[in-house]
Amino acid sequence: MKLAFYIFGTTNFQDMFPIIFSSIRDEEACWVCFFDIFNAKRQLYNYSEEEVKVFFEEKCKELNLKVPKINFYRHNDQEKLNRDYQSFSPDFIFAQEIKPKSTYWYPPTKAKVIHLAWWDESHHLKDNKHLKPHISILKQKEDKRFYQKYHTRYFGDLRLEHLKYSKASVGNKKRCFIPETYMRINQDYAEINKELISFYNQLFKFLKNKDIEIVWKKREKGFPKGKWASPLDFTDTQPDKVIEKDLIFPSSLVDEAYQADFCFIVDDSFAYFDIINVNSNCYILYVNKKRKYKIDEFFLEYKNKIIEINAKDSWKKIEEVCNLKNNFKKENLVLDNPSNKILKYCREIIKNEKNSSNTDKDK
Repeated sequence: MKLAFYIFGTTNFQDMFPIIFSSIRDEEACWVCFFDIFNAKRQLYNYSEEEVKVFFEEKCKELNLKVPKINFYRHNDQEKLNRDYQSFSPDFIFAQEIKPKSTYWYPPTKAKVIHLAWWDESHHLKDNKHLKPHISILKQKEDKRFYQKYHTRYFGDLRLEHLKYSKASVGNKKRCFIPETYMRINQDYAEINKELISFYNQLFKFLKNKDIEIVWKKREKGFPKGKWASPLDFTDTQPDKVIEKDLIFPSSLVDEAYQADFCFIVDDSFAYFDIINVNSNCYILYVNKKRKYKIDEFFLEYKNKIIEINAKDSWKKIEEVCNLKNNFKKENLVLDNPSNKILKYCREIIKNEKNSSNTDKDK
């Protein structure tokens, strides 16, 4: 098979990379395409073709795999892409961003598109001028209710597959993982931001005084920078380890969360729903009252894992969390190799098409 992978942002890494490395392992012809073709929120703006090629060269050497074909396209590279597409001529295209708002153009989709669906974004399938997916692969089994009108399958949790590549952590020091929740920079949030900065400084000092290593995953919002900022731009105290970019496999969002003793989400982040699958001690630290509607809408079923910072006993609860250890062991998690199932599904499509073609010739 000839497989093309369309990557438009860093958020695509987590679901794409397990399939890519499984495809390379199976000696399929792979073409990995990175696209910085947006006029806003350019997540790949700070990446280069050399950088992604070095990443794949080093990771493939580590895994004893052949390096795939890799290209990086900016908004003025459309003609080059069209030539490259015609030359490679894929059987399947894997894509997650299927209806972007601010792209200059969209790459060719003449081959069958395997759509990696996000949560409830079935509206992107309606009146889509770029493509019509052959199938949408669901992130979670229960997401089927959002895609009733469309052809879908659930093959398993691709994020969990990252743990197949996870290595044992070094050292015995307790560790806390915090994926960044960005700050909104405008007048309405001025007072809340002061409160947030004060809280982060207090939290970092509290953890460091307990000799707990703080691992922070930055949010890659893209370029140009809008009315948002990283809390680390303002805090006096900094984490022990800051992950600026997630061009990593296994992803830091999975591996660092798994390796940590406990994880903190400040206010609301959908990263929580990935982390709870790999860490038994993932807690929401609720500070920003303006985000209460998000807490109420998405997180109330986890209310026993929500610590309201302005409550009297909040720091006592945080101290109790600091004594916990992650009870999850990857050997006990359901690592059912969804990428293998997806690739098998694609091979069956090609096999059935060949059989159908042969049948037609025999008539």
